Amino acid sequence: MPLTATGEALPCAIGLWKNRAAGKNGTLLWFPNGDFDSVVTAAVVLAGGLFADEADLLANLGSKGKRTIGERGKQQIAATCLNLAAGDLFPDNTKCKLFEGNSIISNGCGDNLSIGDAVNQALVDIMSDASAQHEAQECSDDINNGISVID
Repeated sequence: MPLTATGEALPCAIGLWKNRAAGKNGTLLWFPNGDFDSVVTAAVVLAGGLFADEADLLANLGSKGKRTIGERGKQQIAATCLNLAAGDLFPDNTKCKLFEGNSIISNGCGDNLSIGDAVNQALVDIMSDASAQHEAQECSDDINNGISVID
């Protein structure tokens, strides 16, 4: 994932993305009409093969119930990629955007690294053992909740 220009970091957690994907009232103003489809398509590309297509990304995003740590990690990575795609496509948006060049001070991803580096590591970790999958899930969850993420 190449570093791009930074901008204001305003990530959204999985709850907003799940509700937007479900078309729930109150969320349709974010990425109206075909804009949401464009964000999902771009997120699949950013995930580097983790998701087969848009339907797979959305299925992982909407997963619930008893799940493995790998499944929970994929859910969080889906939301992170949606945040990044929204930043790439709609950098002037006032909600749900993140940039690969944004920085992490200190969270589940590590200390003093870029969002791009953290996501690249999470994409590797999610395909590894349960311990690494837990790290990917925690990292992506922290990013989506804006924990220690700065412009």
